[in-house]
Amino acid sequence: MKFLLIALFLATGAARAADPHCQAMDTPMPGQHGQLCIYPGEKNADVLYYLHGKDASADVWGMEGFWAQQLRDYWTAHGEAAPTVVAVSLGQIWLLGPKTAAPGGFGSIDLFTGRILPMVEAKLGGIKGRRLLLGDSMGGFNSVQLGMKTDLFVKVAALCAPMGDGNVGPFSTDDQVSAYIKNSTAFKSGHHTFDELKQSFDTIKMVVGAFWTAQEWPASDPIEMARGLRGPRSAQWYLAAGYFDHYLAYEGNVAFAKVLADSGTKVDWRPQWGDHCAIDIPSLAEFLVK
Repeated sequence: MKFLLIALFLATGAARAADPHCQAMDTPMPGQHGQLCIYPGEKNADVLYYLHGKDASADVWGMEGFWAQQLRDYWTAHGEAAPTVVAVSLGQIWLLGPKTAAPGGFGSIDLFTGRILPMVEAKLGGIKGRRLLLGDSMGGFNSVQLGMKTDLFVKVAALCAPMGDGNVGPFSTDDQVSAYIKNSTAFKSGHHTFDELKQSFDTIKMVVGAFWTAQEWPASDPIEMARGLRGPRSAQWYLAAGYFDHYLAYEGNVAFAKVLADSGTKVDWRPQWGDHCAIDIPSLAEFLVK
């Protein structure tokens, strides 16, 4: 039933020309289409894995109207060689989680690390530079999961990742969620109504509930994973969120950045004045290639 409800959120959109860098990829997600896109680098041996946001696809990376174009323009203008970019999609809505009792708890993170990553890197002839990770929105959340649960990446950039601040989460009561919304910067800024923010939070609850049960969620809750650290993560982190993000990501990212930094992990926290996925292109571009 959860996957049927999720399907109602999938964008249909007009068909666009096929990207020659992309190919279809099998996905275990019912009714969805996987995709793998590989964009060759420019005298840069690093490989940057990109994970997209909800309702998008892997080929969004190559679209001129997408913010990734600003990254490419920045690198070109500043004489920086772009890394090879590997954009991966298991469908329009997917979260990287372990095997759980939830309907979608088939162990997508194991699929990614155990099958997709080796397949991609065999195509590339191995990794000759650094392995980097970047994701926005849903992809930002997935980047947090990979960055906290594996040591595969030298750098992790998680943009506008929806997450709670430790006081509320996808399995909180309606009263707890309502109080959280009313105290959020997204609501207090006046940019969004309570009902708009509640609808966004309900979407998060529905999607997370398709991959985790309430009992299994704490082991994958970003703030709880950070609190459980006994030392720094090996990767360098870049985090960003908008002050009036309509997915209520700001407070959670503030808390996550602090707890992660307190562990000794190197964290570049970039609070943004803006809505969902407001991005500081220069600092992100520098982080990824330096």
